[in-house]
Formats: sequence, C-alpha cells, structure tokens
Amino acid sequence: FANYAWFEEWKDDKVKNRSIDYKELKEAFINNILETVIEIFPKIKDRIEYVDAGTPITNQHYIGAPKGEIYGIDHGIPRFDVELNATIRPQTPIKNLFLT
Repeated sequence: FANYAWFEEWKDDKVKNRSIDYKELKEAFINNILETVIEIFPKIKDRIEYVDAGTPITNQHYIGAPKGEIYGIDHGIPRFDVELNATIRPQTPIKNLFLT
C-alpha cells in the first residue's frame, strides 16, 4: 500500500499523461513488489506476461475514493490472526444475506 502524499503532486494530471517522475515512482513500487513475489514464488518469474498497478490517485480518479482510500477491514498482518479470522465470516444471522 502506498501513502497518498507520495503521489499527491500528480493528482491533477491527466490520467494517461502523468509525468515521468510519477511513472518512475509507480514502476519502482511495481518492481519492488514483483521482486518479493518472485522470491516467494520463483517459478512464476518467466511466466509473467503483464503487470500494472494503481496508486492512491488511481483509486481517487476511477472510484472516487477520497485520497485513494481503500475502505474495509485493516489489511495489516494482525488481520490474519487465527482467532480473529474465526470470528470474521461472510455469513449473517439473516437467511441468504452474506457480507463481502
């Protein structure tokens, strides 16, 4: 996840015509994530055909999320605690109502 402030200077640029500085910063994030993924799953290295990513200003533009926020449950490591996951379920007491 990226901080909105890191990309804020480009928020008013045209979406498909942002500066080279923006594109280089975005590419650095993509490369860093890819390195980690390939380290964990080395067999995919030669099978990747296309990679793209969005930034907080991408979210702000396309889905109207203020400052690119991603709403919902915290996506940090504590979220995946076994006890917490035992309590978080899509089922509700209302028949045929599921949360996503």
